[in-house]
Amino acid sequence: MSTKPDIAERIGSTINELDIDFSRFTMTGWCVSLASLGAGGGAAFLASFAMVRRNGVNLVAGMVFFATMVAVTTVLFLVLRWAIERAGFAVTKSQDAGMDRSHANRDALERMANAGMNRNSIVPVDFCHHFHSKADAQKMASEARQQSFQAVSIEPNDAMGGYDVYVQADLVPTLDNINTMEGRLAKIAKQHNGVADGWGVRQKKGIKPILLRTLTDSSSE
Repeated sequence: MSTKPDIAERIGSTINELDIDFSRFTMTGWCVSLASLGAGGGAAFLASFAMVRRNGVNLVAGMVFFATMVAVTTVLFLVLRWAIERAGFAVTKSQDAGMDRSHANRDALERMANAGMNRNSIVPVDFCHHFHSKADAQKMASEARQQSFQAVSIEPNDAMGGYDVYVQADLVPTLDNINTMEGRLAKIAKQHNGVADGWGVRQKKGIKPILLRTLTDSSSE
């Protein structure tokens, strides 16, 4: 039995990779979409009209029309989208920060489960928070300890500058638990001029955890 994807699966994968969510289109996005669709339809009509004049009405003309319309519409849409976004206009509406974080957490947990992690048992999860000054990082660490978080560490961030505060929490890694704990700690970080910067699980004791996800700012709630 062949394991190669059929044509329908390939088309579906291609559409998904385009990252087109029509429900999130702005007015600019709709204009781009309709313009590219109109151009694609016009190009397809001219191409199929030429085929009909040459060979008469047949299946080939219909296939040429369909293929030309899809190709021109897709290419033109992507080019216009790229050009307009470079010009500073939004094609799609920005999603809620909390929703983005929840989706990212769900994807991360699925990857962990696929890697063999038991999502029904308690595991130590490290939540990272980034600060520009050591004083703010120390305030975050102090408040976390006051709230009964015992495993708290401050480490310099050589790549970004500033300091990272890792707060470890023992929990069952469900989506609700991760979202709740991340939001709780993010609010503390925001009070001290910091931002939540992802979470992860330490591979070995004492080793810096591998962050499964990194955000520029998930403390906006």
